[in-house]
Amino acid sequence: MLDFTEVCNAPAINKETGKFEVKNILDKEILKKYTFYNEAGMFKSPNINSVHQWGEILLNEKNNLCPECSDFTLDFEAEGFFD
Repeated sequence: MLDFTEVCNAPAINKETGKFEVKNILDKEILKKYTFYNEAGMFKSPNINSVHQWGEILLNEKNNLCPECSDFTLDFEAEGFFD
């Protein structure tokens, strides 16, 4: 089981490669290398009624930036809940 106080994996874009990755948003050493999907500019407009939430991290379900086409066409779907 992951320690939620030290590990919170979240979707991000690698600033060097432009590739989609999942990284630990709580790891301060990698924050400069990635743009996470909860940051402004990574989604078209905030929609508080349609989000995925991990603690204080909020991700829009729809209209997120797609690294392939650079448009707001990426959607996140919940696959399950784990504890």
